[in-house]
Amino acid sequence: MPLTTTISKELKELEPVLNKEILNSLKRIGEYFQQLNTNVAISAFSEGRAVAPSGIGGYTHDHDFVEIFIDSDRSDIKHLIKKYFVYVLGHELIHALRFKKVGRGETLGDAVIDEGLACYFEYLIAGRKVPDYLQASLPHWESMYVKMRSSWHSKEFSYPLFFFGEFSEFLPRYASYVVGFQLVKAYIAANKLTLLAVMTADSRVFVSDKAN
Repeated sequence: MPLTTTISKELKELEPVLNKEILNSLKRIGEYFQQLNTNVAISAFSEGRAVAPSGIGGYTHDHDFVEIFIDSDRSDIKHLIKKYFVYVLGHELIHALRFKKVGRGETLGDAVIDEGLACYFEYLIAGRKVPDYLQASLPHWESMYVKMRSSWHSKEFSYPLFFFGEFSEFLPRYASYVVGFQLVKAYIAANKLTLLAVMTADSRVFVSDKAN
């Protein structure tokens, strides 16, 4: 897996644990994907960027550049890196692979499925365990999906609203991740496919006819 990683100088004290988890993560991710030509920068959370509850977040800038953010101010960050780093890295690398194969989605539906594919990979490398941050909302995914349907094909939608719980009385945080995960998981199971087999699929194939 030709992947390069760079750790920012602000995280120097965490380099030993990060380097260990990078090697562990690449081994686990490499069981599924061998060719991911991506540069990974590991940085401290900057001022103004929302800090992930797990202490680790990520963003895929493009198919060849992923950034992982670490909340170095947390006293338990070493434990969190050991617990969550592989899932955050795996999640973002799936985005990079998807963007390379089909490009970044334009509509809400595209974005939901993009997140669903990434969450499904987390599920796989966790031994088919649903990611922690999805579990609370999982029983309500269908009602959340209904709320998204009218905007499903829109290119003008609010990420804070649909993905980050800006108005939690409408949709909770990570609602679109939960919906995407369930749609992807159901489609893969119903058609007896693998994640790799659906990485280039149009987002519309994952939803019912009523949503198209």
